Amino acid sequence: MPKIDLTEFKITLVLGLALIVFSAIAHAEETLVNATVSRIGDATHLELTGISNWKYQIKKQADANKMVLVLDSKPLSQKSLILLKTYSDELVEKITVNPNGVDELTEIKITLKKKDLDSFDYMSDQPSRWVVDIFEKEHTKKEVFEKKEKTRAPAAKKFLVKKVVVDEAVIDESDLGSTKNAADDWPAQQGQSTVDYGPKAKRKPSSDSLMINPDADAPKDFSTANNLNQGAFDGGDPEFKRFAIQDYEIKENAIIASRANIYLHFPMLKLGTPELDELAKTPPIYKILSLDETEAKKSKLVQENDEAKLLVNLFEKGRFAIFLKTAKEFIRQYPDSRYEEIVRYMMADTYFKFWQESKSLNDFDTAISMYRGVSEKFKDSPLAARTHLFVAYSYLDRGDNLAAVQAFQRFLSLKHEDKNFEQKKLAAEVRIAEARAFLSLNRLDEAYKILDEVERMAEDKKDQTTAAFYKGDIYFQSGDYKRAVQEYKPAQTKYGKDWQSFPNAYFNSSEAKFWLGDYRESLNGFREFLQKFPNSEFGGFAMTRIGEVLAIFGADPKRVRGAYLESNFRYKATPGGGLAKIRLVSERMPEMKDKELKNSLEEVKEVEKDVSIPALDEFTTFLIADGYYNRGEYSKATDELIKFYQNNPIAKNRDKYKARIERNITTSIRKNAEQNNFLEALKVYGHFASNWLNNSGRIDTEFYVGRAYEQAGVLSEADRIYRATLNKIYALQGTKIEKERSVFEILPTADAVNLRLATVSNQNKEYAKAFNYLKEIRTPEKLTEDEQVERAQVSADVFEQRGDLVNSKKFLQSLIDTWKGQPITVAPVYLRIAQLDNQTKNFKGAESNLSKIMNLQSDTALVPEETYAKALELKGDLDLAQGKKREAVKSYQDLLAQFGSKRPMASIRYRVGQILFDLGDLNEAENAWSQLKGDKGDKNSIWYRLASEKMTSSKWKNEYKKYIDRIPAMADSSTKASRQ
Repeated sequence: MPKIDLTEFKITLVLGLALIVFSAIAHAEETLVNATVSRIGDATHLELTGISNWKYQIKKQADANKMVLVLDSKPLSQKSLILLKTYSDELVEKITVNPNGVDELTEIKITLKKKDLDSFDYMSDQPSRWVVDIFEKEHTKKEVFEKKEKTRAPAAKKFLVKKVVVDEAVIDESDLGSTKNAADDWPAQQGQSTVDYGPKAKRKPSSDSLMINPDADAPKDFSTANNLNQGAFDGGDPEFKRFAIQDYEIKENAIIASRANIYLHFPMLKLGTPELDELAKTPPIYKILSLDETEAKKSKLVQENDEAKLLVNLFEKGRFAIFLKTAKEFIRQYPDSRYEEIVRYMMADTYFKFWQESKSLNDFDTAISMYRGVSEKFKDSPLAARTHLFVAYSYLDRGDNLAAVQAFQRFLSLKHEDKNFEQKKLAAEVRIAEARAFLSLNRLDEAYKILDEVERMAEDKKDQTTAAFYKGDIYFQSGDYKRAVQEYKPAQTKYGKDWQSFPNAYFNSSEAKFWLGDYRESLNGFREFLQKFPNSEFGGFAMTRIGEVLAIFGADPKRVRGAYLESNFRYKATPGGGLAKIRLVSERMPEMKDKELKNSLEEVKEVEKDVSIPALDEFTTFLIADGYYNRGEYSKATDELIKFYQNNPIAKNRDKYKARIERNITTSIRKNAEQNNFLEALKVYGHFASNWLNNSGRIDTEFYVGRAYEQAGVLSEADRIYRATLNKIYALQGTKIEKERSVFEILPTADAVNLRLATVSNQNKEYAKAFNYLKEIRTPEKLTEDEQVERAQVSADVFEQRGDLVNSKKFLQSLIDTWKGQPITVAPVYLRIAQLDNQTKNFKGAESNLSKIMNLQSDTALVPEETYAKALELKGDLDLAQGKKREAVKSYQDLLAQFGSKRPMASIRYRVGQILFDLGDLNEAENAWSQLKGDKGDKNSIWYRLASEKMTSSKWKNEYKKYIDRIPAMADSSTKASRQ
């Protein structure tokens, strides 16, 4: 036997065990929940994976900076526990995990560094994950502006220039007056005329006293300037695959149904004026040179030079209120100053800064007037060309497009030598800007002509690219979406590498495809837009439109709502995020409590105030009415729509409003008819028959009105309506219109209407007509459960009346085979078959069906009370018919024991007494009949009188018989007589 190396064996065993343990641990880790946490943008991003169905809740402690995530799931992996335990960032102080929290649920407790933080959570399916983002609450633009206003220097009250030193601290700001009319000495421009500014300066300013910032790059390409941060901002799903849709998910009926909905035309994405931002980034440098030795000996020149230096100092330090008042006094005191140009440029710059903060048109007009005045007066200034461009782009940015066109044309006509602003160098860019102004003026042909020429003729490829990407905007604005897509597509294909500068092409082309009905391409285009321009203010529009497209395709409502939630969360302060909020409120209205609904509707009103989009009120009213409809508040939904319809006679979507009103009214009638509340159904119909339902053409409206008449017992009117409805349905069968109308209406099938006609005919005892209508039911298996039961019952009645009990029984038996195991539905059918068996003397078959009813009741107690009572009664009848009188008494007594106190049973009690009487059990018979006194009647009832007569007659006969029996002869005679 070979010797075993125990050392080697032990090592191998240990390694094997370790491998097994490691594999087990690895497998266990795979079955646990995994967590990652990181900073994405300005938010702390916590992401959990590993579960397909998430069950969780978030608890926020209002009085403390803590939030607790409670997770009903498998525990967290060890790796995740370590990561969370060691994590902290700008918002999160620490994270602790308690795997055995309340009710043994996993608790993730997050301690925050601030109390006023907000959070947002959502789930995604592909992959399945739960995400929680924590972020700081946004401040409104108004709050930011008010904060800036507080830092602005107080207005000057008075300032007389005497002996002034450059040190700003010498000035007492409390004595300074208002600057409202600080530029009163600068005449306003009238039209395009030049203005005489008084005596011209005796000499040009020194060449180095005013210059472009030499440290800043010259603006070479305005078109690429934008404030968007490119790149996906969702690390877990960078391509937004959660918003993709597969072919099998698309439902044709949902697409058809969407035609009745209202969608808003989102505004065109414009690139703004990045050129103006670039010019603002390269401001002039204002510098006052010291005097030479000769000039320094003149006290007046020294004072003027010192005061000019003071103005530059005030301007550079942002003491604008003091600067303006001082500058005005300076120009008044030194009308021919060599520093006039520089002072006036600084004054214009100051008012432009005010315009940028306050958006006051007075500030804008003052600034532009000053820029144009100083550039006209000092035409050879190194700032002349720049100022012309600055003014032109300012007009374009503000929306004064006609003035912008004229300003751009003036720039191109200038004659000057400026290496930074040569007309030839910037001509293409300026012409593109001119085309944009023409576009805003709706002079589309002129705009397209300029852009097409620039794309063909420009030397710089960037100018060609910019012109190409703008050409699509022209047709988008005109509503020619097909041509817009045709223009955007080649630009994206040819100049795709330059996409960072042209979000307009991606957003506008996707919006155009939406209105062309190319929903899949629209969806993919908006996904690409979000991926490339996640920080665009139009991101809210894109994500909201994605939700709408998913709804049009018939995607899972959870995915649709998820898109709206994400839009409202990520772009809350934008119009697109506001529209998502309105969508969310409408979607969630059915599940809201009254208080939450009231608050949500108030939020919708706030959105309407903040968002300025054409037809927004029409859109909102429509959605809120849909919300009421889905809550089952049909009257309220109808009232909302009617009120808007009547108050807005030229609203764009009046036809869709009318269709919605008709739908709401019809649904109200249908619901009442289905609940057998026929009086309310007819009341609603009567209220709207002469107006909204007049000539509406809805087939379902007529049908459900017929149902109400049938339930009310007005069978002739019901029959008339059903026959008219049936003719319309037959006329639609197999047509394209039928498919579309079946989406917008709850169209009854021809089989359902034939059943109604058969039922009405059966109730009118017109059995031949009922039989013919029943024969027209082609696919009975497609009827509803209630309708199939009704068809079987009507068929049984009709065939019974025709004497065809076999077929009557077959109808009922087939229904039993279909709905076997459902006591409520099938028990009445068993009873009906037993009744038919009784008529054909098939007592064995009848007893078999009755026993099935008894067994169902014993096993489930779900047999309808009426059915069970009739079954017990029929059981007694069968026993009696077969001569089983004692068994019949027992069956009837079971019936009386269970239902004697619930329903009239006088006839049954009399029958029991009669059987016992016939059997000679007079005492038992008398006992049974005596209970007729308390059986839903009094002693004068017919059954009680009959029983009393029987018992009286019986007692007389018994007494008479005893008397005769005492006399032998009479007894013999009596015996003989009885024998005869």
